[in-house]
Amino acid sequence: MPNVLKNPPDGLFVTNDFVPKHVNANATSTNIKTGPGLLRTVTVNTKGASGNALTLYDDIGTGTNNVIAVIDTTAAVGSLLFDSQFSNGLNYALAAGTAADVTISYR
Repeated sequence: MPNVLKNPPDGLFVTNDFVPKHVNANATSTNIKTGPGLLRTVTVNTKGASGNALTLYDDIGTGTNNVIAVIDTTAAVGSLLFDSQFSNGLNYALAAGTAADVTISYR
Protein backbone atom coordinates (compact mmCIF):
# COMPACT_ATOMS: atom_id res chain seq x y z
CA MET A 1 0.00 0.00 0.00
CA PRO A 2 1.37 3.43 -0.88
CA ASN A 3 2.47 5.83 1.82
CA VAL A 4 -0.08 8.64 1.81
CA LEU A 5 -0.03 11.74 3.99
CA LYS A 6 -3.30 11.85 5.96
CA ASN A 7 -5.14 15.21 5.90
CA PRO A 8 -2.52 17.06 3.84
CA PRO A 9 -2.44 20.87 4.20
CA ASP A 10 -3.87 22.97 1.38
CA GLY A 11 -4.76 19.99 -0.80
CA LEU A 12 -1.22 18.62 -0.88
CA PHE A 13 -1.21 14.94 -1.79
CA VAL A 14 1.94 12.97 -1.05
CA THR A 15 2.47 9.39 -2.12
CA ASN A 16 5.43 7.04 -2.43
CA ASP A 17 4.15 4.24 -4.62
CA PHE A 18 7.27 3.41 -6.60
CA VAL A 19 7.62 -0.15 -7.84
CA PRO A 20 10.99 -1.91 -7.60
CA LYS A 21 12.23 -4.11 -10.46
CA HIS A 22 15.14 -6.34 -9.49
CA VAL A 23 17.47 -7.34 -12.33
CA ASN A 24 20.49 -9.64 -12.00
CA ALA A 25 20.88 -11.33 -15.40
CA ASN A 26 21.84 -9.98 -18.80
CA ALA A 27 18.83 -9.37 -21.03
CA THR A 28 17.99 -7.46 -24.18
CA SER A 29 14.89 -5.34 -24.77
CA THR A 30 12.92 -6.14 -21.65
CA ASN A 31 9.75 -4.15 -20.97
CA ILE A 32 9.16 -3.06 -17.39
CA LYS A 33 6.13 -0.81 -17.87
CA THR A 34 3.97 0.24 -20.80
CA GLY A 35 2.61 3.75 -21.08
CA PRO A 36 3.68 6.93 -19.30
CA GLY A 37 5.41 6.90 -15.94
CA LEU A 38 8.28 8.16 -13.83
CA LEU A 39 11.74 6.64 -13.42
CA ARG A 40 12.80 7.35 -9.84
CA THR A 41 16.11 5.62 -9.14
CA VAL A 42 18.51 2.99 -10.36
CA THR A 43 20.53 1.27 -7.67
CA VAL A 44 23.58 -0.81 -8.53
CA ASN A 45 23.59 -3.34 -5.67
CA THR A 46 26.52 -5.41 -6.93
CA LYS A 47 28.86 -4.27 -9.70
CA GLY A 48 28.98 -6.03 -13.04
CA ALA A 49 32.23 -6.92 -14.79
CA SER A 50 33.86 -6.93 -18.21
CA GLY A 51 32.05 -3.93 -19.70
CA ASN A 52 28.56 -4.63 -18.33
CA ALA A 53 26.13 -1.73 -18.90
CA LEU A 54 22.47 -1.02 -18.17
CA THR A 55 20.62 0.95 -20.85
CA LEU A 56 17.18 2.40 -20.09
CA TYR A 57 14.76 3.41 -22.84
CA ASP A 58 11.52 5.35 -23.14
CA ASP A 59 10.23 2.65 -25.45
CA ILE A 60 8.31 -0.61 -25.57
CA GLY A 61 9.07 -3.55 -27.80
CA THR A 62 12.41 -3.10 -29.48
CA GLY A 63 14.15 -1.05 -26.80
CA THR A 64 16.21 0.84 -29.35
CA ASN A 65 14.59 4.28 -29.35
CA ASN A 66 14.64 7.18 -26.90
CA VAL A 67 17.57 6.34 -24.64
CA ILE A 68 17.07 7.66 -21.11
CA ALA A 69 20.46 6.58 -19.75
CA VAL A 70 23.42 4.27 -20.23
CA ILE A 71 24.90 3.24 -16.89
CA ASP A 72 28.33 1.64 -16.54
CA THR A 73 27.53 -0.95 -13.89
CA THR A 74 31.22 -1.80 -13.42
CA ALA A 75 32.08 1.62 -11.98
CA ALA A 76 30.55 1.59 -8.48
CA VAL A 77 27.65 0.51 -6.32
CA GLY A 78 25.11 3.12 -5.27
CA SER A 79 21.91 4.85 -6.30
CA LEU A 80 21.30 7.27 -9.14
CA LEU A 81 18.33 9.62 -8.82
CA PHE A 82 16.51 10.36 -12.09
CA ASP A 83 12.97 11.66 -11.38
CA SER A 84 12.58 11.46 -15.15
CA GLN A 85 9.27 11.09 -16.97
CA PHE A 86 8.80 8.63 -19.80
CA SER A 87 5.84 8.59 -22.17
CA ASN A 88 5.96 5.35 -24.19
CA GLY A 89 7.05 2.86 -21.55
CA LEU A 90 10.13 1.78 -19.63
CA ASN A 91 12.43 -0.78 -21.19
CA TYR A 92 15.91 -1.95 -20.24
CA ALA A 93 18.83 -3.93 -21.59
CA LEU A 94 21.59 -5.27 -19.35
CA ALA A 95 24.37 -6.42 -21.61
CA ALA A 96 28.01 -7.50 -21.97
CA GLY A 97 30.24 -9.24 -19.49
CA THR A 98 29.08 -10.38 -16.08
CA ALA A 99 25.67 -8.99 -15.14
CA ALA A 100 25.34 -6.50 -12.31
CA ASP A 101 22.66 -6.76 -9.66
CA VAL A 102 20.44 -3.67 -9.98
CA THR A 103 17.10 -2.34 -8.77
CA ILE A 104 15.07 0.02 -10.95
CA SER A 105 12.37 2.02 -9.13
CA TYR A 106 9.53 3.50 -11.18
CA ARG A 107 5.83 4.24 -11.30
